[in-house]
Amino acid sequence: MILYYGKIYKAEQQNRLLKKLPLDINKTLTNSRLDPMVVINACDKLSSNIIAGQYNHLLYTLDLEPNVIKQHLASAIKFLKKESLLAKMQLELNNMQLYEPYTDTLPFASRTITKCINPLGALFHVAAGNVNGLSACTLVEGLLGGNINILKLSREDKEITFQLLLELIKIEPLLIPYIYVFDTPLQDIKAIKKMALASNAVVTWGNDVILSDIKKLLPTSIKFIEWGHKVSCCYIDITAVNDNMLYDLAMHITITKQLLCSCCQVIYIDTDDLDIIYSFCEKFLPYLEKVHKIYPINHIGAVAQSTIQLYNSNLLLDNNKIFKGYGCSVLAKNDYNLETSFMFGNCLVKRLPREKIVSTLQTYKGSIQTVGLVCHKNDITELTNLLLSASVGCIKSPSEMSAAFSFDALDGDYPLRRYTRITQIEK
Repeated sequence: MILYYGKIYKAEQQNRLLKKLPLDINKTLTNSRLDPMVVINACDKLSSNIIAGQYNHLLYTLDLEPNVIKQHLASAIKFLKKESLLAKMQLELNNMQLYEPYTDTLPFASRTITKCINPLGALFHVAAGNVNGLSACTLVEGLLGGNINILKLSREDKEITFQLLLELIKIEPLLIPYIYVFDTPLQDIKAIKKMALASNAVVTWGNDVILSDIKKLLPTSIKFIEWGHKVSCCYIDITAVNDNMLYDLAMHITITKQLLCSCCQVIYIDTDDLDIIYSFCEKFLPYLEKVHKIYPINHIGAVAQSTIQLYNSNLLLDNNKIFKGYGCSVLAKNDYNLETSFMFGNCLVKRLPREKIVSTLQTYKGSIQTVGLVCHKNDITELTNLLLSASVGCIKSPSEMSAAFSFDALDGDYPLRRYTRITQIEK
């Protein structure tokens, strides 16, 4: 389905609509400016509707555990609340207001320079497929920046995002010319290129292959805003481990299925001793099994398990060792590489003494996102500084690694700073 200028169309109408898309965008840019308060009030109303249960029929069709749905629901409600969005704009735009001019007093300036924060214009969002509803959130951020938004839905995130955005324009019809939604597959290169060329910037959430393919379509005049593809890990001082921490980490790995950029793929232990790695794996596996029995992963994780079994004989040749549990596993590997695990309850454990943190993780600069840190209080400063020096963007406790907050920086930056521009007029 397609949402175009407030109306729903079938996919067969796509080419006709894309022909007129640049004209409709230019018409909106010529005749109106989007007031952020219009967006904020509409989102606040949508949040109230979610609290009232108006969209429960959509939420509980998702392939997620009920408690995970509740967590996503709570995050969405907080994100859409008026006070959150107002605070988000204040934080991300550094206490400055969209469209409102300000004058800088600069040394050695002979002329008055008036600056202003303005939208980029039109954003083309290429949605990620690993988080239901993420598309709606990134589009709301585009609206807060005063932009027209073209959204290409992922295959996995269609109905809920489409319906929520449809509800948003019903709440506030002034948003109609600022929201376009297409369910175009990425393989339709001609259509993707038309959407990209109609925009001022392309916002991507996806893996490296997808990003590379989209980049090839763009002229240099179109800004490329990239979120992802990132990898995250835990860093653990074995002497600081306790039962609660192990259970929380097992819960994080199981509940998220390790599908998000912020999920733990590798557990690094502050040691160079493989025997300590094996000992940790033996200790951690029962916690992973316990959580898996409560929240079984009925997914292609079975394929991952089969893959591990196929490679098991080769892995053992290099001092690698697999610890198999009920529907899950822990794999001790004899290298320092930061890599994606088999996911779905199958994690990697490796050694990484603190003196090698920077030299090892700096290799993955631009790819590493979040680290779940477990250590003693007197080591927090040292280890935090080492991780930040290794290009890590976010440090949290393992249980909070994938917790979403409205005020989080993404990949070292704020969305509204990327979705707006500073203009200046000299007199």
